[in-house]
Amino acid sequence: LLTALLVIGCGAPAATPVAEAPAATATPRPPTATPIPPTDTPTPEAPTSTPVPPTPTEPANPTPTENPAPPGWTRKADMPTARLGLTTSAANGKIYAFGGLGGTTNVEEYDPATDTWTEKASMPTAKWMHGAAVVNGKIYVIGGGETQTSDSTVTVHEYDPATDTWADKAEMPTPRDSLAVSVVNDKIYAIGGFSYTSGSGSGLLATVEEYDPATDAWTTKAEMPDKKSNLSSAVVDGRIYVMGGFPSPGSASASVLAYDPLTDSWAERASLPAPRGVAASSVVAGRIYLFGGLDDTGATAVSTVFEYDPDTDIWQTMDDMPFEGQALSASALDGKVYVMGGSPGHLTQRPYSPMVWEYDVA
Repeated sequence: LLTALLVIGCGAPAATPVAEAPAATATPRPPTATPIPPTDTPTPEAPTSTPVPPTPTEPANPTPTENPAPPGWTRKADMPTARLGLTTSAANGKIYAFGGLGGTTNVEEYDPATDTWTEKASMPTAKWMHGAAVVNGKIYVIGGGETQTSDSTVTVHEYDPATDTWADKAEMPTPRDSLAVSVVNDKIYAIGGFSYTSGSGSGLLATVEEYDPATDAWTTKAEMPDKKSNLSSAVVDGRIYVMGGFPSPGSASASVLAYDPLTDSWAERASLPAPRGVAASSVVAGRIYLFGGLDDTGATAVSTVFEYDPDTDIWQTMDDMPFEGQALSASALDGKVYVMGGSPGHLTQRPYSPMVWEYDVA
């Protein structure tokens, strides 16, 4: 899967979600350099060679850089597990963080009222760059990869926060990671992404599939106009807005598309102020917010925040986040957005972030 992600130049995510960059085996920690002892072969000018000093090593997961907080941003209690390519979902007044590189199968619950974290039952399989969605108080974790080098998956796991239990559901027809996932009228839509299957190839997807939790069944819907991975999505007034992503290697997109499930059709909308991939998205009071991601080169994490008004089809740039981040996640609760995880680097580069920031859009 890592090879596949390098081909598309986006780091993974997926996609939310983005992505989301298969779950995780952490990057091995480099060994500490050993000083080179003096040589015992004299030269005419120096009796011995000078010992080479040790090379300093980086911690396994150094602390991400935090910038001064602009208005509206408040630092909250860190996640117990630093991770990127995770998903978060809000249900029953709490926020749940699932998987990601550094998190593997971990599930952690955040209570904004007390600013505390609680460990919950682990996922049945490790995931990163997967998708997640909430229907009737239950959270559905969809697709993704298990490790950086594993195949894209079709698995769907249902999590019930009330009982802290997991159940397997009907598999998604198309294996994929780095997809976008959204809910309209209690049905879940899995959109785009990247499919990697060892021995049979890989590629970007325009595929759209609808899952009905009531019947535990999948239906194929109209494809997106373009194939892309590591895209973001959000829902306003029954329409799914799909933003950015990677349609080709090393090049993020600024395109915005609106999908109407009632007519099973797509329409173009005003482009993002700048291309983005592996960004996080959320909705407050009918407006869409897009946080961070990778820039148009697919190589640099950014701290930008864009706001979109679907009624006027206009984007505007807001104050930056207090950090640069890609493959992060965002969830809205009680009029505030909680942005967490990710990495300020490129692809699967450390440090993975445990940081949690509350964004008040008011």
